Amino acid sequence: MKKLFFALALSALSLSAAFAQTYQKGETTYEFKPYGYMQLQGGVGQTIGEGKATDLLSPAAALNFGYQFKPAFGLRAGLGGWQAKGAWSSKVQTNGNNVYKFNYVALNVDAIVNLSNLIAGWNPFRTVNVSAFLGIAGNLAFNNDEAHDVAASVAKYTSVNENFGHLWDGSRISPVGRAGLIVDFRCNDNWNINLEGNGNITTDHFNSKHADNADWYLNYLVGATYKF
Repeated sequence: MKKLFFALALSALSLSAAFAQTYQKGETTYEFKPYGYMQLQGGVGQTIGEGKATDLLSPAAALNFGYQFKPAFGLRAGLGGWQAKGAWSSKVQTNGNNVYKFNYVALNVDAIVNLSNLIAGWNPFRTVNVSAFLGIAGNLAFNNDEAHDVAASVAKYTSVNENFGHLWDGSRISPVGRAGLIVDFRCNDNWNINLEGNGNITTDHFNSKHADNADWYLNYLVGATYKF
C-alpha cells in the first residue's frame, strides 16, 4: 500500500506540473496561453523493404499547422511526403535497374505530448523540448510507372503475381498509422528549430509487392516552427 500510495503521489505531482499554467522567473510570473503554429520541414525518407537501406532513401518534406492548447498537449494536421522507393532483390538478377521510385502525399492528424512539460512542468524559456506523437493519415501514392518496368523485367525470370502481386496503376489511397519523436530547440519567443523522426505503417500494397505483411516508411526531418 505504501508503494502504491507513493506511485500515485508521483503521478499526481507529474500531472500537476503538466497542467501548470504559470512560470515564475524572479519577480515576474508568466502565464501560458494556447497558441497556433506553422511548421515547415524537409529531409530524407526511407522505405523499408528489400535492397540496401541507402538505395531506398528519397527526399521528404512536410507542412504542418498545429495548436498547443495545454503546456503538455497539442494537435497538428498537415501534408507530408514526396518520394518513396521499392526494390527487387533476389538470387535471380535482372539486367536492368532493380530499384524503382514513386510519389506519395499523406494528410495526417497527430496528437502530440510535450514530454519535457509533462515531466518537468511548463517553462517558456526551456532551450530544448522533447515531444512524442501518435497519429493517423491518408496516403495517396501515384506515378508508379517504374514499378511496372521492373515488374516486366522480373517477369522474364519469375512469377510477377508472386512477387509483384500488389502492382497498382494510376494512384492508390491507403490508411496510415504513425508515431514519432520531435526535438525542439528554442530560438526566441516565436521561432523554434526542430528535428523529427517518424515511422509510418500502411498496407502491403504501398510498394506494389506482395509480402503478406504491412509496409513501412520512415522520415528524418529538420525544420522551423513559427508560433503565432
